[in-house]
Amino acid sequence: MKKRLAVFLSLAGIGCFIYILLRLDPALVLQHVQRISTEALLILLILRCIYWLIKTGCWWIILTTYSKEISFLSILRAHLSGNAIAYLTPTGRIGGEVLRFFMIKHIGKRQLLASIAVDKALEWMAGGLLILLCLFLAVIRDILYTRIFCIALISAIAAAILLLLFLFKKGPGPISGLYTGIIRIFPNSSRLSGQKERILEVESLIVRFFELHRGRFVAVLSAYVLKGLLWATEIYVTFLVLGALDVGFLKSFLLATLGSVSFLFPSLPGGVGVYEGTYMSLSALLKISMTSGMALVIIRRIIGLIMAGIGLIPLFFSRREMGDSDH
Repeated sequence: MKKRLAVFLSLAGIGCFIYILLRLDPALVLQHVQRISTEALLILLILRCIYWLIKTGCWWIILTTYSKEISFLSILRAHLSGNAIAYLTPTGRIGGEVLRFFMIKHIGKRQLLASIAVDKALEWMAGGLLILLCLFLAVIRDILYTRIFCIALISAIAAAILLLLFLFKKGPGPISGLYTGIIRIFPNSSRLSGQKERILEVESLIVRFFELHRGRFVAVLSAYVLKGLLWATEIYVTFLVLGALDVGFLKSFLLATLGSVSFLFPSLPGGVGVYEGTYMSLSALLKISMTSGMALVIIRRIIGLIMAGIGLIPLFFSRREMGDSDH
């Protein structure tokens, strides 16, 4: 069912993208894309590299609470390789997460799984804070309708409350509660019954991080907020290079923050279709020129492919090292 939904959303997004492209002048869109000089592309790639360094730093801060032997470089290699797999293969984001899980050494698998859960929770929390901020600014500047703001605000507050309950709830956590519910549905599953000790230990490691490492919690959360602002800066710089001077930083911030919702939907590799459809819809909502919006999507696709290609390099050497160790 999820696979069918992913295909449907991707095809719908691709269809929307092609339809808009045909209605516009393709030559004009190409002319906008060609405004990106080599120097401008290099600047955008540097911003994207800083983005990945921040993501790596966040996970490194979390991982070093469980093991001091983890190097920053090994985490960067795992992140870039996971991004390449997520971007280029049918496994999508799940395949990328699994790969980075197996590429990290010198730490127990349960600690590693707990670190990934903490990392994702803090990234989503930072994203929620940025969405609240951008919606507030949008209403003040009269960019979005009040009704849209109210619906989104209620949804964001509800999500924030649920996340806070997950992070700071005393007693049995939601993971063990979910496990108990599944056991009730499948009471005769010996495989599920044997996982109880592992699940409780992973949950304990997650809770321990938030209880004992408040300083690291604040540092990672702040870094993820900074990462979101950097994402908006990259879009803003792209619009400047395209000559879309009427698109200020606020609209770029709104486009980057609300556009990140596209990653929550199931899709084909690299978010093909869903990504394009989301950004083009938001461009129309924010009254950004469709030509500039289309050129933005194409340029960001080019940068994404370049970063995916870079991620294949550590993956190649990692597989080579594994092959040598087998011999």
